[in-house]
Amino acid sequence: MIELVLCTVIWGASFVAQKLGADSFGPCSINCYRNILAALFLFICVRLRAKLSHRCPTSDLRPSACLFGGALSGVAVVAAELAQQIGIERTTPGVSAFLTANYVLLVPFFAWAVGRGRPRIFVWIGVLLALTGTYFISIPATVQPSTSGLQPFSLGPGEAWTLLCAAFFAVQILIVDRFAPGCDMLRFSMVQMAVAGLVMLPFVFLPSELARASWGAFVKGIPALVFLGIFSSGIAYTLQNLGQAKVPAPIASIVMSLEGVFAVLFGWILLGDVLAPRQILGCSLVLSAVLFAQLFPQIRRRRRLARGDGI
Repeated sequence: MIELVLCTVIWGASFVAQKLGADSFGPCSINCYRNILAALFLFICVRLRAKLSHRCPTSDLRPSACLFGGALSGVAVVAAELAQQIGIERTTPGVSAFLTANYVLLVPFFAWAVGRGRPRIFVWIGVLLALTGTYFISIPATVQPSTSGLQPFSLGPGEAWTLLCAAFFAVQILIVDRFAPGCDMLRFSMVQMAVAGLVMLPFVFLPSELARASWGAFVKGIPALVFLGIFSSGIAYTLQNLGQAKVPAPIASIVMSLEGVFAVLFGWILLGDVLAPRQILGCSLVLSAVLFAQLFPQIRRRRRLARGDGI
């Protein structure tokens, strides 16, 4: 649980970095570089752990599942990141955050579709609260033109790409749910990021990407790239994988909707943004969704035990 919350803290700060990175890199380039940087960072972590440990940390784990699951997750990650990066260049960070959060809704549907069982009613209640809260956090009360000329909630190309991103993230969450238990999460994440970076490498040489490449743009984009590579990809995805090894995918997706809450809080603390009443309401709804999804099953289980149903 705590791993998923820490993951959302980092992701909450990543939307600004993605927007700044879009000024220096094309969507293929930034996702290639950030994931390769993440893979190198995780490789160093794996090597340091091996030197500091006197035992083999993966002797009782599943190396084949780690490689196969990590590779599948890496393909889903790069597809989601690419769709999100293309979308965020054509819409606002707020709209991108809200539409990306629709993976909260898609995860239970996709899990149901692949035979994981019909989600319980408390999951749907949590999903509804989380999406409603994210809407109030992300979408302004009055319709203002975005920098790309689109209206904040019109379904333009940017919004369509971001919805596609949400679908890929839902698939990635289910892949991690399937393969993470029993795997070494550092190695799993390293494989995930390496595959994501290598898949994107050929696309860096597209004419549209090369047209935006310059030494000045690269230097300007280094801070955003370092944050996205080491923190958003390297650390946050590892925390997600660790958390999902303990929490079912539908519940994990609700917890990760805290991303929007932390995005607003970072804007308030670091940038001095004023929190609108609707944003405070939205944060309260998302927090309520997370608490409800976590506490309701425990309360129901205790009531059953008290009645003797669970004995």
